[in-house]
Amino acid sequence: MRHRVSLPIGWLLLLPFLVSAQPADDWGAFAQRVPVEAHQGKHFRLQAAVKVELLDSTAEAEIWARVDRKNKRTGFFYNMMDKPIRNSQWQVYAIEGTIDLDAEFLAFGGLYSRRGRFYFDDFQLFVEDSDGTLTRIPIPSGDFEGDSVAHHWGYLKQHDAFTLSGTGESPYLGKRSAVVDGSDFKN
Repeated sequence: MRHRVSLPIGWLLLLPFLVSAQPADDWGAFAQRVPVEAHQGKHFRLQAAVKVELLDSTAEAEIWARVDRKNKRTGFFYNMMDKPIRNSQWQVYAIEGTIDLDAEFLAFGGLYSRRGRFYFDDFQLFVEDSDGTLTRIPIPSGDFEGDSVAHHWGYLKQHDAFTLSGTGESPYLGKRSAVVDGSDFKN
């Protein structure tokens, strides 16, 4: 089942930070965000399993994370553009950073570009607790089980050549993962 979803206009504020290393027309992104006010100043680790079926040798995927601060300001941001994922086998990738002192949300998700099929699964978020231990923070539909992709994840940058959906086709864990089908992308 394919779902087309869109995020509220506020998500457009993220676009300048994602576009900087990508040409304007060859990529897309999906996202969600979780409140992090209770974790201000703490270290975090976001991880996800990713694999890519390359239909174009330049296709790639990444995961990304951004702290949304008060007054619509940007805090920590990293999008893995310097470490593109092109591996056809599942592998877990991680982003680590610090949640800004005036943070409201942590926004995160997957990036994908050019012609390929991009699989994402098992997004997990860990935040440092008072004794310095990383504690898991629940991510709604972080495992993509059930038919929940459209309920918790949305397009950050939608491109008609890419379709985000849930699939039971070779998940990393459980019975389902997310797939972004970019097989119709044309340069």
